[in-house]
Amino acid sequence: THPQLRNQLFVNPKEIENGIDDDGNGLVDDIHGYDFTGGSGLLYDTTGHGTHVSGIIAADHSQGSVRGIAPQSKILMYDFFGPN
Repeated sequence: THPQLRNQLFVNPKEIENGIDDDGNGLVDDIHGYDFTGGSGLLYDTTGHGTHVSGIIAADHSQGSVRGIAPQSKILMYDFFGPN
C-alpha cells in the first residue's frame, strides 16, 4: 500500500483472487507473489525489510521524495522466511 511502491508491483495476468489456481502453477491466488511460509497469495511485510529494500530498488519518483535506483522495475513479492 506504500504510495511509492503501489504501482510497482508485478501483476500475474493469468491469476485472479478467487481461491483457485487459475494459471496452473500450483500456487493459489499468486497475483503479486506468494507467501510460502503461510501457503497463501496474501502477503504482508511483517518486518518492514522487504518494503525497505523494494523502496531502494523500485520507488516511483513521481510519488514522493525517495528515488529508487530502478523505478521502471516491477516487484514480485515472496515470503519464504518463517518466524523460526
